[in-house]
Amino acid sequence: MLRWLFLFVVLLVASGCSQGRRGPELLTLVDVVPAEVHPGERLEILGVQLPSGEASARVVLEGTLRRPGREPLHGVELVVEGASLSRDRVGVVLTDDVLERFVGRGDEALHTTFEGTVAVEIPTPTGIPVFGTLQREIRIDVVPRPPRHAVAEARREEARQALAWLGLSIEGEASGTGVVVTSLQPEGPAARAGLAVGDRIERLDGLGVRDAGDLVPSPHARLPIVTYRRGDQALEVALETAGFRASSLRDLVPAFAILGTLALVIALRAARVMRFVSWAELRLVGQASPRAVRLGAARGWLAEALRSVLHEESDDRASHRSLAPYVIFVCVSATFGALPFAGSFGATQLDVATLLLASQTGLVLVAFATGAWSADRAWSLGRALRAGFRLLSVGLPSLLAVTCVVLRSGSVRATEVLAAQVGGGPAFLETGGWPWFWNAARNPLVFIVFAFAMVLTLVESDADARQPLDAARPRGLRPALFFLAEWTHVFVLAALGALLFFGGWAVPGIPADRQAGSLALTALGTAIYLAKAWSILFALVVARWTFPRVREGLLSRLVWARFVPVSLAVLGLAIAWERLRPDAALELLLAAVVLAVGTSFAALVGARILRSLRNPRPRLHLNPFL
Repeated sequence: MLRWLFLFVVLLVASGCSQGRRGPELLTLVDVVPAEVHPGERLEILGVQLPSGEASARVVLEGTLRRPGREPLHGVELVVEGASLSRDRVGVVLTDDVLERFVGRGDEALHTTFEGTVAVEIPTPTGIPVFGTLQREIRIDVVPRPPRHAVAEARREEARQALAWLGLSIEGEASGTGVVVTSLQPEGPAARAGLAVGDRIERLDGLGVRDAGDLVPSPHARLPIVTYRRGDQALEVALETAGFRASSLRDLVPAFAILGTLALVIALRAARVMRFVSWAELRLVGQASPRAVRLGAARGWLAEALRSVLHEESDDRASHRSLAPYVIFVCVSATFGALPFAGSFGATQLDVATLLLASQTGLVLVAFATGAWSADRAWSLGRALRAGFRLLSVGLPSLLAVTCVVLRSGSVRATEVLAAQVGGGPAFLETGGWPWFWNAARNPLVFIVFAFAMVLTLVESDADARQPLDAARPRGLRPALFFLAEWTHVFVLAALGALLFFGGWAVPGIPADRQAGSLALTALGTAIYLAKAWSILFALVVARWTFPRVREGLLSRLVWARFVPVSLAVLGLAIAWERLRPDAALELLLAAVVLAVGTSFAALVGARILRSLRNPRPRLHLNPFL
């Protein structure tokens, strides 16, 4: 026992030593320029007699990131590989990837002040790098790209409210050298702190002040330090910001979430939706109970469900379909599983609209060529046109749902859509892809609209509905081709749904820049993403096994009478929501309520189904009021 304990301690010490820097400190660094850097510019670390014969260097920045209206991020380590190296300087180009590590992604991107240390490591042929550290702290202001109009307007409004609450007016926009106080309210916090007209405010609690937006205090800051210049004197004063309204709603989110959850549960209980839930539960139990009794375990009826959906028949006539679903499953999973690694190879331009349109267009073309659900019958132009129109109709809700998501994220790029579902706060529960940041929680109606396209899994031919259950149907190449195209499109919808509404490959609790820079975390995100897509696909398989089919002839009527009007109404709500741009705490409250209700509801229904499967005999209930 002691021997194994000693070996464990030795390995632990060795691993700790291996994480530190190795090699001698032989590089002399003197300064970092410029003090303010913009997208696409170069950040240069000046040095003396650097070994310019080497190809590249590794830059490590450790310190604190400060952003307006946010808590400071302490203990941050930013590593940039492949920095250019010359005789007297090391250059880092502020590409999109490097910029996001400083200022954040998507709507979270803000002007950021970095305070800390900088070190440079240069590899050598011996494998032991040489490095150097600047022997003083540096301060760099990093400016993000301009945000979309809705976000910029919301930030300007927040800045106006902050200035009104502080009781001051300023002049100067994005000057990089501070803002000048033009007027003060006599009893305002700024006047009580000792500020005067003509003072130039340069920093707020360490953050460089470029414009009014940088004067928004952090939600939990109580006495931030204001650095200002009066004439030739550089002065500091503590500014009282306790009670600023930005923190009030966020602090009440847990209480409102509990009350909102109870209210929504009561409303759902009284709504007609509970009748549908009870009916669906009875159908699922009715389908599963005979097979569970016969096979003796829940695993048996799940396998039976998959077999009945993927093979559709148990005889030899469907043998040509036996491998097709599995081939589609592997190919689509491999394709979408490569998306998290696309950023590592510079492929950041891939957009979700292209993926959806390509899949929808391919399905419509195959339907036109084969006759879709009527592929067993002779091909005709009229039947092919009707099939294409019906599939285009089914695709409209998903296109409108993607439009709603694009309105929220401000981009069609997959990376930007993902960034809109990733938290950028300082706390563990405010960072990464937690469920309360997902679009499915913050925009549940949009997710329901996207789910309308899944009705494809329930459609059957009108001719099949008129035949007896044991009637033989002719098989051929056209039905097989449409079957492949139909389920490929369904698999693509499941993968896109996981990306658009369930946080994609974002790992909970891990900052986006840290995940992007780690191969192991990227692989973990890929596993999470595929698990989400497979879960959606499994839910579709169970729904196809449980619910009755939709006739081909009724499909267009159902879509245009129900799905499309609801989708347009939700699109209007999404546009109005983006126009109003409510407080982030309100969105967090909505997400908390939706998650609480959804989780409780799923757990309750799951428990009732398992209880019914274990006890297949119906229970008699006597009404005491009879």
